[in-house]
Amino acid sequence: MARPLMGTGDSTAARSLLISQITEVVGDIHVKGALAGAVFDGRCAVERDQQDRLFRQGLALCRKGSLSTAAIIFRRLVELGSNEPLHLSYCGLLTTLVFGHRREGLSLCERALRFGADEPQVVVNVARVYEKTGQKTKAIKVLRRGLRELPAHAEMLNQINRLSPRRRPPLSFVDRNNAVNRQLAIFLARLSGRRESEEGASTMNLSPTTQKP
Repeated sequence: MARPLMGTGDSTAARSLLISQITEVVGDIHVKGALAGAVFDGRCAVERDQQDRLFRQGLALCRKGSLSTAAIIFRRLVELGSNEPLHLSYCGLLTTLVFGHRREGLSLCERALRFGADEPQVVVNVARVYEKTGQKTKAIKVLRRGLRELPAHAEMLNQINRLSPRRRPPLSFVDRNNAVNRQLAIFLARLSGRRESEEGASTMNLSPTTQKP
């Protein structure tokens, strides 16, 4: 026997009940989602606090000269999943200096530089690793790039002056940036390079051969 058609009143009541049930379910989902989000945010905050604490400890140890202990702390930071440029940078520097793992250390420092090129200590650290791995030209290049943004940064200036000391200007009684001094410096550098090239060719017996007619 077929069920009788639901009247208008019954239809409205059923619709209201269905809406109420859906609202309860959706509300329950929102509550659970909010709770899960709060738990996740809480865990992230704890992790950030732990990472900040470890970073401060590692930095203090570096300043005291306890590089071996500092290296362990910074490696722990990276193992915890930190991608902070300073954390990666110090870990790379100490991995190179303390453990002698130059390739790994350089990889960490270059990764830090990709994400934190505006952080001067990241620039200084990668330059030190470049120097340690025999890549003096790269060290000078990255320091010059950093000094374009922070021309008065003392540590970068000290480092680049040590790696690439400035020559005395040709005319000491004229300002270094004077046009005459700059043009003379360029001319003398070219002349010096030409002489070195000629001396090298002479030493290696690379003088041009005379072609037969």
